[in-house]
Amino acid sequence: MSAQELTFTAGGLKIIIGPGGLPVRVAVDGRDVLVGQDRPGAVTIDGRRRHWEFAGLVTDLDETEASYGVVDHPELAYTVRDGFTGSWLQRHMLLNTSSSTVTVDDLVLRLQPAADQIGWALIAAGHTRWSVQSADGRGPLLVGDLTQGVLAGQVEDGFRTGRLVLPPGRRLVLQWRIELVPEIARMTSWHGPTTSLRTELPRGEPYEIDDPDVAVLASDPVLVETEGDSQLVTSDQPGRYPVELRSARGTTRLDLAWVPPADELITELSSRWLAADRSAAGIGVMPGGGAALGLQQAVIGRLSDDQSDAEDAVALHTARLLDKDRLSIMDQAFLAQETVRTGDPEPLARARQAMLDIEEPLPGLGLAGTRLCLAELASGGDPGVLLARLHDVAGSVDIDDPTAAGEDHLRTVSAHLELITVTGPATGAGTTALLPYARSLGAELGSGLPGRRIGALRASTQLYAAAVLDLLPEEIGPALTSVWGISPHALAEQTRTSALAATLWPDDGGPDQSELSDAIGWLVLGGPIE
Repeated sequence: MSAQELTFTAGGLKIIIGPGGLPVRVAVDGRDVLVGQDRPGAVTIDGRRRHWEFAGLVTDLDETEASYGVVDHPELAYTVRDGFTGSWLQRHMLLNTSSSTVTVDDLVLRLQPAADQIGWALIAAGHTRWSVQSADGRGPLLVGDLTQGVLAGQVEDGFRTGRLVLPPGRRLVLQWRIELVPEIARMTSWHGPTTSLRTELPRGEPYEIDDPDVAVLASDPVLVETEGDSQLVTSDQPGRYPVELRSARGTTRLDLAWVPPADELITELSSRWLAADRSAAGIGVMPGGGAALGLQQAVIGRLSDDQSDAEDAVALHTARLLDKDRLSIMDQAFLAQETVRTGDPEPLARARQAMLDIEEPLPGLGLAGTRLCLAELASGGDPGVLLARLHDVAGSVDIDDPTAAGEDHLRTVSAHLELITVTGPATGAGTTALLPYARSLGAELGSGLPGRRIGALRASTQLYAAAVLDLLPEEIGPALTSVWGISPHALAEQTRTSALAATLWPDDGGPDQSELSDAIGWLVLGGPIE
């Protein structure tokens, strides 16, 4: 440790302040939980990102205060004060020292979880909270509450203030209270007004605000109704819509999304894809394996507007798959279902061989394997060979401590949990053997915490993980609920709603058709078998 570094402790935390007066290490039981900071977050003025200049550090027995200036803007003074009496308090202050009004386009308060940690953040009705937990789902959470000031939104490396107008001598003050919480289920209640904490909702479900001092501004098709002291914001039309909440604390701008039921969405998208692309013979072509599974389900349920056209598209997709050298998990599930639907044994035979060639856990192997086994039974065959393959692959599964949270970790843990759940734990292990995998999967999905993940995951990966959660046996539900404060099924439902909203109405434009196809595929594979 550098001689210029200072070490403090607060409520089980070890915080090392670097020579720049910022936390360069935050650890719990010797394990880093946050990425160290060597400079304040980005500041933007007149449309340009400006550079910080270190101006000094003042220290005390239980407090430090770092001062920074903005290059080319000497009128702005920025200080970060960290206090370690009881809990950890961190105060950010931006002061206009000049005699003229200064406008700052944006200021970022940095927050990045360490590589093997998962961060979750919520901004609602002018209040902000973040939390960080280990990717294995064990141990305490590091939780930060904004006790002073208002933030405008979340960015990849923290939070942003939005546009600031500072008259002469005026300042902006933002303060975090940071502490350890033993488990999610024991987290103290949300300290703001009683407001819905989820901005992605099933269609027709209200976003509820119980603070009579909050004014809600919305336009069609969003409706605002009063019920006692509560204001209910709803929409019967699926979509993402802007809503403003105005109060004495400031203005919060929300994008509220209402998501249609899965079956309705699958049917609608199948019809849209059927009309979007045609072969030289005029037959509909699906954009991916997931889209084909959706269309197949619509055909089986006779939900398509043009049943004959849909059946032709399914037949074309089947023919193309039979000519492919390699079949994806979704392709294998599709072909197995085609044998059940048509009685033709060739699709199932092709899917069977592809699955027998698999030697490692892959996402969807257990879900698709179940469909292949049922197709074998429905066709009068013996699923024993397939079951043996699934058991062999499941026997190679082991869980390691994660070195990095994120997409690959979630897919790996979900694939292992899926296969062990489908085939059953090893002899004598019992269902408790599933808990380490389940806790790790739940941590990647926020373990029931409201808000958004710090660092995005693909929506299709989240939908796959939600399907795996629904496979868990009821016996381990109470153990997970006691940790998360929410049941595995409820977490799966919340994840599906949020992931579908992110897929249908992404922040950066229209939906990606490949991602949308994968999303529909996981909805079908995770749903009931027709």
